[in-house]
Amino acid sequence: VQIGAIFPDLSLKDIDNKTFTFSQFREKNYVLIDFWASWCKPCIADISYLKKIINEFKTDSIKFISISLDTDKKKWEKAIFANKLNWLQVSDLVGFHGLIPTYCKIVLGVPQYVLVDRDGKIINSDAPRPDDPELKMIINNLLKN
Repeated sequence: VQIGAIFPDLSLKDIDNKTFTFSQFREKNYVLIDFWASWCKPCIADISYLKKIINEFKTDSIKFISISLDTDKKKWEKAIFANKLNWLQVSDLVGFHGLIPTYCKIVLGVPQYVLVDRDGKIINSDAPRPDDPELKMIINNLLKN
């Protein structure tokens, strides 16, 4: 994934089977994409930090989308409810073989965070994790511009 490349505008579904495309969110917003999975212990450990970041920036022009690399819908749903993940959760339920993880080269593992600008261009394909103060600094700097 090249910095400056356009993030693919593919369709993914939430747990209610509602379809979302990436372009729905980027027009006036930066987007932080969280690649995760219900079976990933580091992903689950990041949730409390991610919630803090989301809460801190909830009124700003940045959106948060979590893309699950699960293959089992029941396990994915259970993790969403158990961890009270109340922001957009989507998946194609094909794990690492989906088009978006393939495009973003999410082949070595999760969690991985990708930052995208308002034009849909990738700013950072391996953004800091939410427990790293650098992520907050990057988001603040983006929102100032």
